[in-house]
Amino acid sequence: MKHKRRGVKYIGRYIPQAYRYNGLLSLYINLFSLSLLLYALKKGGIFVTLQRNLSNFMNAVRSSKKQSITEFAEEVGVSRSEMQQILKGTCNLRIDTVKYIADNLDVDPEAMLFPSYTESQQEFALLLLRTLDAFSRLPKEKQKDASFLFHDLILMMEENE
Repeated sequence: MKHKRRGVKYIGRYIPQAYRYNGLLSLYINLFSLSLLLYALKKGGIFVTLQRNLSNFMNAVRSSKKQSITEFAEEVGVSRSEMQQILKGTCNLRIDTVKYIADNLDVDPEAMLFPSYTESQQEFALLLLRTLDAFSRLPKEKQKDASFLFHDLILMMEENE
């Protein structure tokens, strides 16, 4: 019997209630979105770049969810073979298919095709996400203390800007 998780579902992941109560929900969503945007390689023409951006984005989403290609294809709503082509960057998707995939993943289609963050920003965001994942595994009484410490860390970072 599966346990039902409490929290807000965002792109297949549950955000613990502690994030909502401590005002960190928007931070978590922004970091999760940031972690999905990979550095775009500027090789070839614009079409090749768009294919690579989509491939990088989809690979990041799939790996963050730790799903097989078949599971991810079912969630997205495309065939397994089409998903393999997307992940390899060899597909020729129409814009309506990109929109369909974006709707199923609950993300902006532009974010899938036009990443706007530097590689160091993405690495930092991934580190923060790992921290948030560890936070969600803490006992509830320690989550509150950890959220205050995390909030203090963010304030310190903002002061140093």
